[in-house]
Amino acid sequence: MLLRLARRRAALVAASFVALAVLAAACGAETPTPECLEAQDGSLVPAGCAVEGQPTPTPTPTPAPDTGPTAQQLFAGTCGTCHAIDGLSTGAVGPDLTQIGARADAAYIKESILDPNAVIAGACPSGACPAGVMPSSFGALLSAAEIDALVDFLAAQR
Repeated sequence: MLLRLARRRAALVAASFVALAVLAAACGAETPTPECLEAQDGSLVPAGCAVEGQPTPTPTPTPAPDTGPTAQQLFAGTCGTCHAIDGLSTGAVGPDLTQIGARADAAYIKESILDPNAVIAGACPSGACPAGVMPSSFGALLSAAEIDALVDFLAAQR
């Protein structure tokens, strides 16, 4: 019984030395130092450590949370199939929105998104714009923040 315990202890000590050697190699040191290891979920894992003669590791930045599509991506995905903006989309159903911010203010743009039949644009690529060609469901499909982002994006098109 004592012999079996001694063998088990020797195996555990040997496994610990192997693990420490692997961690030391990961940190670039021959012998791991406390700065080279950190406890994580009950285990020791390599951590940033300074080893003489080697550069200090740079910490990996925490990624920013995904906040959804940008206003440009939102425009391209919801509006760009019908409306053109030079260099961004080639939609050929509704009016060209290139430089729309120079022709219309934010209130007009927002009304055009939420109630597209309130004012019918005069010129579409195929001629006069018909009533009902633009869906009136964007107020239900997009959040208020997405609508505001689209309005800001379009108002800035000058």
